[in-house]
Amino acid sequence: MVGGNWTLVALAIIQVMLGGVLITADNLGCSRKDYEFRVTQTDDQGKQCWDAVIVPACFGRCDSNEISDWRFPYKRSYHPVCVHAGRSKAVWKLRHCEAGVAPGTDTYVYTMAESCRCQACTSSDTSCEGVRYSGHRAHAMTFMALGSDDGSFGDDDNMID
Repeated sequence: MVGGNWTLVALAIIQVMLGGVLITADNLGCSRKDYEFRVTQTDDQGKQCWDAVIVPACFGRCDSNEISDWRFPYKRSYHPVCVHAGRSKAVWKLRHCEAGVAPGTDTYVYTMAESCRCQACTSSDTSCEGVRYSGHRAHAMTFMALGSDDGSFGDDDNMID
C-alpha cells in the first residue's frame, strides 16, 4: 500500500474503535465534549428520579515530551493532560420520577467544563491515576460519549440555566 492509503486504513480502524466517530487532526486536541451520564437520585422514602444527563467535559490529547538527562531519574518529563480551565455549577431537571417522590429529588446539580486546556495533572482537582486504576472507580459512574459529528445532541430543554 502507498503511504496515504495506510493513513486511511488507520483512520478507519480508529473510527470503528470509537463507535463511528471520526477522529481527525482538527478534533484530536484538548477541547470540550458532551458526555451522557445516567443519573438516579433517591429521596428519604426510597423513591427515585432518573434521567440521562448531558455534561460538557474535557476530552483530547496534549503534546508531551521527555528529554534524556545524565542525572537520576535520567529524564526530564513533561506530560500535560486535558483538564478543565474553567468550571461552573449546572442544574438538570430529571424527567422520570416515581409517583409521590419528595420535592427536589428531580433536581440534579453537577459541575460542567466551561473551557479546557493542557496542563500538568494536579491531584487536588483531577484524578491523575491513569488507566490502570480505572477498574477501582468504574462502579462510581459509567459514561458514554454520544453525539453527531458536529457534537450536537439535539434537545436540551431540561437543562436549567
